[in-house]
Amino acid sequence: MKKLFYVVVVALGLLFVACGPSIYEAERTRLLENKRSVQLAMDAFIEDKSAENFLTIYKALDGLDSNLSLSDLSSKESDAYLALCDEMSSLQKQMRADLDKYIPEVGETIVSKNDELIEKGSQKFAARLKKGDKICYSYSTSDPVNLNIYNIDSRKCVKSYTSKISISDSLTIANTAVYLFELVNPKSPQYVSYDIVRYCKSVKDFWHDYKVVAKEVPARKNEFMAYARNEYKVSNLFDEPRKLTLRGEWKAAWSGHKRTIVALNIPANSVNVAYQLRIDTSDRKQRQDGEFFNNMSQKCEKVKIMGVTVKEKTESHTNMLRDILKGLQTPNTEEEAYCSMYVFYNEAHAKAFADNPETKVKNYDANRSLIGTQSCNGSLPVVGKNNVYLCFENDQFRGSVYLFLEAVATATETNYYKTIYQ
Repeated sequence: MKKLFYVVVVALGLLFVACGPSIYEAERTRLLENKRSVQLAMDAFIEDKSAENFLTIYKALDGLDSNLSLSDLSSKESDAYLALCDEMSSLQKQMRADLDKYIPEVGETIVSKNDELIEKGSQKFAARLKKGDKICYSYSTSDPVNLNIYNIDSRKCVKSYTSKISISDSLTIANTAVYLFELVNPKSPQYVSYDIVRYCKSVKDFWHDYKVVAKEVPARKNEFMAYARNEYKVSNLFDEPRKLTLRGEWKAAWSGHKRTIVALNIPANSVNVAYQLRIDTSDRKQRQDGEFFNNMSQKCEKVKIMGVTVKEKTESHTNMLRDILKGLQTPNTEEEAYCSMYVFYNEAHAKAFADNPETKVKNYDANRSLIGTQSCNGSLPVVGKNNVYLCFENDQFRGSVYLFLEAVATATETNYYKTIYQ
C-alpha cells in the first residue's frame, strides 16, 4: 500500500509538470507584463517629467531584455520568440529615443529648502556641472540677500544678484567645471526658501554625477575664495614640567628654601597663560605629568574666536579658555599638599620675595594669586606683558611639598583657509 502511494504521488507530479507552462510561455508572459509596465511608466513620465519618473521608466526598460537561449526552444517556439524579442527591442529603442528627446525637460534638484533659518553670513552649495547644462534657481526671503555664482575652476564670478528679496532665473553652463552658489545674508538671521535645479541636454549627461566633496585646506590671505578665521595658538613655556621642592619652615631654617620663583617668558601677542599646578608630599612622578601642553593643544585646535575688534577677540578668547580649563582633568589633590602662589609682574619685587623669606609678601597681584591652594588648573591674562613671575611659598611649619608646574601661552591669531571640491 505504501509503495502504491509513492507511485501515485510521482505520477501526479509528472502530470503537473507536463501540464505546466513551457519556458517559452513563461518568458512570453514576463515580457508582455513588463511591456505593459513600461507603457504605464512612460504615460506617467509624459504627464510629469520628474527625475523620479525618468528613473522609473529607465530602469523598467531593462525588463524588456530577453533571457532565453534558442537551443532550449522548439523550432516553432524559436520563430515566435524571435518575433517577440524584435518587438521588445523596437519598443526599447523607441522609448529610449523618446527619453533622449524629453530629457531637457527633466529637472534634477541639487538643493531645495523651504523656510530655512539662516544666520548672518553665507550659505554655499557646490556642484560639478557639464557644458550645456541648464541651471534654474530661485530664492525668496523677507530682507534683501545677495546671490553669487562662481566658476571655481576658473576662479570667476559668472553671475551676481545684489540686495534682492526674491529672484527666479536660469543659467546655461558654458564650461564643464565646479560651480559654487553663494547666498549671502548681510544682516540678522532670517528665513529663506531656495531651489537649485539642473536640466541636462542628453540622457548620458543626466548620469553625470554633480555631487562633490568639500575639503577645507590652509590658504594664503589673497587667494581666491580664501576666508579668515581667528584661532588659538598654543605655545609650550617649558620643555618639561618644572619640578620644585619647598621645605617647611622648620626644615628651611637648616637647609633648602620655603620660597622660590618661576619666571614665565611670554611670547609676543599672547593673550593668556594657562597653567597646571600639581602639589604633592612626595617627589614621585605621575602619569599625567608632561601632558598639559598636548591636552591643551587638542582642546584648542581650530577653536573659532568670534568678534572683529581686538577687545572682542581677547574677551572671547579668555572666556573660551576658562571653559577649556574646566573640561580638563584637575591634578590629584592630597590633604596635606598645599602652598601659596603669588603673581608678580616686576622682577625686582619677585626677587625681594625670594631673597627675604621672613618678610611680609608685598606688591603682588592679589586678584591672580592663590593663598593656600591645592593642585589646580588656572590662567593669567598677559596681554602686553613680556615676563610674569610665579612665586611659591610653603605655608607649612614642618612638611616639605613638591611642585610640578606646566604652563602654556595662548594667543589669538588670524589664519586663512579655502574650500576645495573633489
